[in-house]
Amino acid sequence: MENELSRRIPDNFRCFLMLHNGIGLFANYINLYGLRLSWSRTDLVEAGQQPFSIMEPNVKRRPVNAPDDILFVGSLGRKRDLIGMNPNGRVFQWASNDPLSVSAKSYSSVFTFLLEEANRVVALFDEDGRRRDSDN
Repeated sequence: MENELSRRIPDNFRCFLMLHNGIGLFANYINLYGLRLSWSRTDLVEAGQQPFSIMEPNVKRRPVNAPDDILFVGSLGRKRDLIGMNPNGRVFQWASNDPLSVSAKSYSSVFTFLLEEANRVVALFDEDGRRRDSDN
């Protein structure tokens, strides 16, 4: 994966990938990307088990003016704002309409990002896992 990305993966994201090859939570409201091994459109079970590809935002559709040292590791929210990671493993949310606009909120690691955002987002869904009506 690092060869294809032409960069080293920060240690905390490397640890996450050793545990799980990407993850989608809350109907893909929170996503961490992984290595997609199949693009099959005929085997829907296999396709459903594949993570969103980390190659898409980093190689194939990288934001034009994104700094070279940022690794895009996931997305967040309805607009699928990109989640970027510095070489030191710090995680930031990037606005989908302005990929150079870093939000004031940052997280010390990918694990902190998952925990804090899952705790925040759980209130957006009812006990059956359906999205409540909200603009958040």
